[in-house]
Amino acid sequence: MTVISPTITVSVACGVLALYMISRLLRGKGDRRPLPPGPKGLPVLGNINDLPKAGEPEWLHWLQHKDLYGPISSITVLGQPIVVINDPEVAFELMRDRSAIHSSRPSQVFSCEMVGWKNATAMSPNNDIWKIHRKNIAKVASTNTSVTMFDSVQEAESAHFLLNLLDSPDDLFAHIRKEAGTVILKITYGYTAESHGPDPLIDLAGLTMKGFAEAIVPGKWMVDIMPFLRYLPDGFPGTSFKSTGREMANTLRQCVDQPYAFVKQQMREKKHKTSFLSQAIEDIGTDAEMEFIHKWTALSLFTGGADTTVSSLMTFFLAMSVFPEVQKKAKEELDRVIGSKRLPVSADRDSLPYIMAVMKETHRWHPGAPMGIPHTSTAEDTCRGYRIPKGTIMFPNTWWFTHDPAVYPDPMIFRPERFLETPTHKPETDPRNFIFGFGRRICPGRYVADNAVFMTIAQVLTVFNIEKLVENGKEVEPEIKFEASTVSRPMPYRISIKPRSKVHEELIKAAEELYPWEESDAKELENAKCSTPPKYSSVFHKQFGLELSQRYFASFSPWGQSQHIVTTTATKTVTMTSNSVYTRHPGKIIATAGAIGVGAAQFPFWMLYYLFASRRPNPKWTYQQALGVFVVKSYLTWTAVIRLKTNLSLKPGWEGDRFAVIKPGPSDKYIGVVDLDPEVKPETIGGTWYPARPSSGSAVGKVVLHFHGGAYTIGDGRDGDAGFAAKTLIANTAATHVFAPQYRLSSNPGCRFPAPLQDAITSYLYLTDELGIPAEKITISGDSAGGNLSLALLRYISDNPDAKLASPACAWLWSAWADPEGALTLGGAMKLHPNAPTDYLDEVVGMWGAQSLMPSKESGITLGHPNIKFLGNPFATPTPLLFLTGESEILYDHNVQLYEEFKAVEGNKVDLEVTPYGVHDIILAGQWLRFTKEAAQAAKVAGEFWDANE
Repeated sequence: MTVISPTITVSVACGVLALYMISRLLRGKGDRRPLPPGPKGLPVLGNINDLPKAGEPEWLHWLQHKDLYGPISSITVLGQPIVVINDPEVAFELMRDRSAIHSSRPSQVFSCEMVGWKNATAMSPNNDIWKIHRKNIAKVASTNTSVTMFDSVQEAESAHFLLNLLDSPDDLFAHIRKEAGTVILKITYGYTAESHGPDPLIDLAGLTMKGFAEAIVPGKWMVDIMPFLRYLPDGFPGTSFKSTGREMANTLRQCVDQPYAFVKQQMREKKHKTSFLSQAIEDIGTDAEMEFIHKWTALSLFTGGADTTVSSLMTFFLAMSVFPEVQKKAKEELDRVIGSKRLPVSADRDSLPYIMAVMKETHRWHPGAPMGIPHTSTAEDTCRGYRIPKGTIMFPNTWWFTHDPAVYPDPMIFRPERFLETPTHKPETDPRNFIFGFGRRICPGRYVADNAVFMTIAQVLTVFNIEKLVENGKEVEPEIKFEASTVSRPMPYRISIKPRSKVHEELIKAAEELYPWEESDAKELENAKCSTPPKYSSVFHKQFGLELSQRYFASFSPWGQSQHIVTTTATKTVTMTSNSVYTRHPGKIIATAGAIGVGAAQFPFWMLYYLFASRRPNPKWTYQQALGVFVVKSYLTWTAVIRLKTNLSLKPGWEGDRFAVIKPGPSDKYIGVVDLDPEVKPETIGGTWYPARPSSGSAVGKVVLHFHGGAYTIGDGRDGDAGFAAKTLIANTAATHVFAPQYRLSSNPGCRFPAPLQDAITSYLYLTDELGIPAEKITISGDSAGGNLSLALLRYISDNPDAKLASPACAWLWSAWADPEGALTLGGAMKLHPNAPTDYLDEVVGMWGAQSLMPSKESGITLGHPNIKFLGNPFATPTPLLFLTGESEILYDHNVQLYEEFKAVEGNKVDLEVTPYGVHDIILAGQWLRFTKEAAQAAKVAGEFWDANE
């Protein structure tokens, strides 16, 4: 393979960019009337620095334009005009009254062309297919009357929601997603979701909509502004979006094809239930063109309806906890009209005006799509003396339309009374005039979503009290903060949800008899034949001729497990043994050369690109931090793609006499979960002391036993790996020594789980038994995978009293990897997490680590075992725990959840430290990414935690 010279690469890129910009600037020199006012831009680049920063709510960013430039303003980015509308009258004038020319959708290259959302109703341009979509949906969902056929479905699933909430109120968000998905699946496909536990189709839809929200963010993808980038070869600077697009496209295709295949098979076998899709197929038929339309119309109804409902209901529960007087008034109406012997149904809607007002206020208080979905002009126009060029992208600031104090006094207060008519008060504008879109683009499923929200609100308030959580005698104030995304939901919050009384609890339980659970169609879905294109695991595979399907990539077994894998590459079929994959595979050399060449070509591009703070993954980062994340991410992805093998030696290196060789302890110390695999036994390991190796245990004051990270595949605890962490901990805590074990890596043969845990036990015994250091002088510390290993050791100590291991003084868990099992699937949560752009970890690294750690079948356990997966598996421990995480890392949510779950266990002492804008594993990576100050501050907090818990 020929590697393109970086100089040539950058020169070609600059030349192409120059030609492209000249063509943009020479285009359309006719009408010279001014564009709507806006900030002055840079030459050529325009207002690229005026776009919202990463994580900044767009609706608040663009609201600043209203005071500066008036109700309609504009910016231009690389020649593309963008108009922002901060006045509903202007929005109605353009998007409703002149919808013939202002109701198309932007031709976003990334989301529409590369991912495929152009085929969905919401993103389709104005064409004949879009008109058929609208017509089909209108048959079943165009009015309040037409959706009454779904009342029984919505009433039943709302009742099931109450049952789930009664059983596990802490899982509120999961229950909301389940209810919304179940209703719309039944309506759209006649599919019955899993009653308890995850459902494959609901999970797939959630993943698809996360991708949608990321794909349509304005200004996020340079290919939307410079479409020619799409045709550059993989590996060219700035083309990493291509692999992301492929992943999103594959997920979207599955979401389109799988439920359609299910309905077709059910119809062939005469087992189908009446649904939107089955009716459409029976009424119209399924030639090739209509099959395509049926698939995408159904997908549009399914994904759109569920997502907006989830957002509204999450907002409702948050508002009820913050505004208890609203609940009181709502319950007075429900008790008067409904009583306590039955649940509300859809027919009660007209008799419950205050509940209707609560629903409207939920929509107004925080619209699910605060900036709507952008419109595009198909012809030139004028508005209030300003020119609107053809191709202009227009954003209505829906959030401001529902928060303008001139229309809604005290807009931040949740007050349903504003929508009720009294002798002295005229009802304020119904927010549904704005939140469902404008003109021809108004949401076609709005009545279905509206009725689902009403039913849930009415039934929940009939039987439950929603209050602030009380901990240690004090109310926990939920934070009113919302996601900065296209579909915006509240950030995670915790509240108390309990039945109003014993009578109401019995009413909830009685719903199970009235609305019995149905058997799930998940198995039928799995059996339905669906031709979905293979999903490629990594850009490197596609790029260098190793077109490995996900099935092949996912079949790599842990090192030391011999499993033959047959796969088809781009050129031939090969059979190989898993314990030699990539370590001896010829593609390793190609991938390595390619990674070096591509990295060298991309680096100059990013050096220039990151000069603009607004273009960095996090605008708060320094220039060096942004480049550091790029370099480290490239390196880690390469190590995972080629399955880099780290050879561990028991010989001292540069560490000299600071390196200790440790033999396993007595066999009776290794019991239970660490003794299940007959082929994995405790072995002699090494470890490095900092700052010096003590002459005896009595020479040690306080010692930190630190387990390094590296996804159980890389790292060794020596100077180059753990040196920065050790020095930072000694400098900022009361620790006199740090000992970093060189535990076995699961990427090496025969070192799968429980090998790392066996070595952790050996290390702990070395300190307590061989050196005689009291347990109360030891703190366990671990970063990333080392955090997982630290929790595994603590659980082992708690679960195995016969091993007679004393509990340490405390534990520091730095960006702990809590769920290796969840990393087994490519294209999942790590790929689409909002923090993915600001983290140097990616899904390939996580998958490699999880596959390597996988226990053997003979052991009888999986990665879901409580000694491996700690998310959802907290335990009681006398050891105080401090979870430390970075605000910008992928594992941030998991670490916050770990903190909450462990804190909920009676007797546990737990605390949480979040580093603002911090990256993953700051105690390890701080040295490479220039986060040394932040790492020192976090270490100082860790030291204070130790002192406070002595």
